[in-house]
Amino acid sequence: MRTIASACCVPALLFGISTSLSVAAEPAGRPVAQLALESIFSPRHAPAAKTMGLLQRSFLDLVETSPLRLQVALVVDGTDSMSESLGGIEQAILRMAEDLRRYKGANVSFQFVVYRDTGAPSGEVEFPLNTRDFAFSNDDALLRAAVAKLRAETGEPYFPELIDLGIHEALTRLPWSDDPQTERWLMVFADAPPYDAGFDEKETGARRRFDTERLIAIASRKGIKVHCILCPSRAEDRAVYEQVLDKTQQFLNRMATDTGGLMLDLSYPDIQRAVAQAATAEPVAYRRIGQITAEEIELLKQQLATQQTPLTLDRRMRFAVLPHLPLEKMAFDPDRTEVQLSAELRHKLRLLPGVEVKSPATVERQLAVLRGRDLADTALLQALAVVLDVDYVVWGSLDREPSSVLVRSAIYDRLGGRQLVQESIRTGADLPVTKVGGQLASNLIRGAVGGGMDQRLALAMRPATDNTPLQNALLTPVSNVPAARDELLAGFEALEQALACPAGDPESLPWLDRCEASLNRVLATNGDPSNPFAQILLASCQFNQAQVLLNAGRDEEARAKSQACRQAVNLAYRFRNNAQYDYLRTEIEADYNLLFKKDYEAAIRLYEQLAQGDPKTPLSSSLRATWMLGGIYSGDWGVPAQWVDESKARQQLVKILAVWPDSREADYIRRYLRWDEAKGTNQFTYLPQEQNAVVQRMDDAER
Repeated sequence: MRTIASACCVPALLFGISTSLSVAAEPAGRPVAQLALESIFSPRHAPAAKTMGLLQRSFLDLVETSPLRLQVALVVDGTDSMSESLGGIEQAILRMAEDLRRYKGANVSFQFVVYRDTGAPSGEVEFPLNTRDFAFSNDDALLRAAVAKLRAETGEPYFPELIDLGIHEALTRLPWSDDPQTERWLMVFADAPPYDAGFDEKETGARRRFDTERLIAIASRKGIKVHCILCPSRAEDRAVYEQVLDKTQQFLNRMATDTGGLMLDLSYPDIQRAVAQAATAEPVAYRRIGQITAEEIELLKQQLATQQTPLTLDRRMRFAVLPHLPLEKMAFDPDRTEVQLSAELRHKLRLLPGVEVKSPATVERQLAVLRGRDLADTALLQALAVVLDVDYVVWGSLDREPSSVLVRSAIYDRLGGRQLVQESIRTGADLPVTKVGGQLASNLIRGAVGGGMDQRLALAMRPATDNTPLQNALLTPVSNVPAARDELLAGFEALEQALACPAGDPESLPWLDRCEASLNRVLATNGDPSNPFAQILLASCQFNQAQVLLNAGRDEEARAKSQACRQAVNLAYRFRNNAQYDYLRTEIEADYNLLFKKDYEAAIRLYEQLAQGDPKTPLSSSLRATWMLGGIYSGDWGVPAQWVDESKARQQLVKILAVWPDSREADYIRRYLRWDEAKGTNQFTYLPQEQNAVVQRMDDAER
């Protein structure tokens, strides 16, 4: 396919068109056609539809709304300009089949049609799947053998090919089912258009065989959706590829649109980038979870409501904490004292039974939107509470004086942005900086209880004034070393910013690196090296770094971070008796048993203790424990098969959706199980085992 057909096939106006400006070479590494096939039917890998040039539906939507059975005919351009894409398609077909089987089980079957042109040694069309009467098959061995036969041959005489013949052969010669419970797909992979209507060259035999309307009519009559993937050509054919690109786009788009199919145009750089980024995630195993329904989520909510524990939704109290800076100069830099103070107040407020506190990344994002509306401070705080769906906002100021720092802090309500409580505190000889956050939180709580302006707030805060252990926990510094305290809070803030990104997202890496640097300074010899809170934060940071590095293909760096994480867990366990809080010690022991000791029974027992909703355990720790149990029971975290229990895994996921519906974990569940709000159930019944790869690299040092 090195030349272009005569002018009647490619009008002169195509030369120099601006369309070619949108075309990019394929991303380095695997061919983009391979990346597309490895991602479009996987909830874990599929890019968002809008990033793929798909306006409303995605390939996942199509498979999820299809009937029980699915026939898929792959119609592939087998000419030499497709040589790179063919290699990728060959590598990805079996992966695509696995993804579809997670939806359809054994009810998905395949056929292959390879088309070329009149000059091809193997002829114009071939059927590499060796079945009688061209039958569709779900036999892996036959599928593998057919894939192995894919090879590129010459596409002579011209760049346009017999795509119309290939589609016609697939539509008319394959034994398509007429069962209403069978969905029929024809997936076309091409980089070149058909010949123009009426083109017929006697010398070469190059001609248009079937017009577009006839192909659409046949597909529509048989109920076959035609999906089209426009692939890039190899580098030496790039110029002619771009000259006819709009013709290829027009033909494929018409075939897809008029038959109810989708077109994926891989000629666009932004779509190539979206596919490449989505497909970089480390391949994982999957565990069947089954169906979750809105009814069972609602039933659990009702059961918890009768128990009236901190897990009960109507007992929940939601806060947002702002850095103590002027609203017009608001910043979220972890190295700023005002930001570290807000991090410490978040940490302290989360100790209260039934209290949830929004992440700083969420607060920053919503505040940035609202600041553009030119609202007064009171109105801005009220609007922020509404968009964040919180009951109260904590905000104040920090004024540096020659020998001390004066901190003012207040709690504002959602109904009108009223100031309910205001407290001030000054550092100095009697109040070291390490105790400022705890004392300020304690003062705010006492003020809320005694002030009487908001009875609901007073009721939520009262346990902290009646309960001596909780009072002590509030007043206990995160570190008794001033410099270490600042660095620990900076690391804590950076980690929270990082965790607002999806797991493995490269955008989280700068935050994670910043977190690691701060925590390493905390744990240095002249810092606070026996601080278990810093060690367990460092372990979380390094685990997430390893996930990002694995997804980027940086395996050796990921291995080093994984093993550093394991060491941090071990050190946190060694110093666990220094933990400021009982729940933290329990959490460290659970992680140690899971990741280091491999005592899964003990780990499960400890996580269940944290997950049960005891008032002494913060909601954030109960959520994490529930999430860990869901992973363990689904076979993640390197857990042996004897501990895997589909029913128990589902129970943990249902609990997260019922108790923490706004959490990142609930978002993850809804995204990867493809939750359909209208149907009140998940469309995908498998959970990816995301953590196994990192745990495996943790354990490599022991082998």
